[in-house]
Amino acid sequence: MTSRPAQDPEASPTALLLKLAQAPVASREPCLLRILAELQPQTVLTAGLALYRQGHQEWLLETTAAVLREFGPAAWHALLDLCRQAPPEAWAFVGVVAECPAIDAQARERAVMLLAAHPAADVRQQVLEAVAIFDLPAQRRLLSAVRNASSDDVRIEAEWRLALLDQAAHGGA
Repeated sequence: MTSRPAQDPEASPTALLLKLAQAPVASREPCLLRILAELQPQTVLTAGLALYRQGHQEWLLETTAAVLREFGPAAWHALLDLCRQAPPEAWAFVGVVAECPAIDAQARERAVMLLAAHPAADVRQQVLEAVAIFDLPAQRRLLSAVRNASSDDVRIEAEWRLALLDQAAHGGA
């Protein structure tokens, strides 16, 4: 009978994310580098969402989003899956999706568009915050999608931002 070595509990994705999130600023880099070397983006995302759902502490989502940002384009498929699934926690990842390096602007716009009609106002609000990353036609499409999906303050802000785009397009008149 062969015995398997016990897995180091400190090496689990959740343990590594917690260690990174709770570490003093000066000691975060080694932990981040270990995560980037040992884990896949989807694993990080899954672990971060699970941790957040256990304790509802926003810093866990913020840490997870920061790690995915560090993965760069390697995180794209995990981020795209997140947009397709559209969980309530998606608000924390909208900026990472919108800015994902080396990913075509149209692909990033389509992914953010999946969240523009999200039922949660905080997700739609984050879409509004990310709009400026895109070119003017994409901004108009995203703002229109948020406006059309909203019946709250987010709709009012989307309408206001669309009016500003119209005003700018007509020379500020």
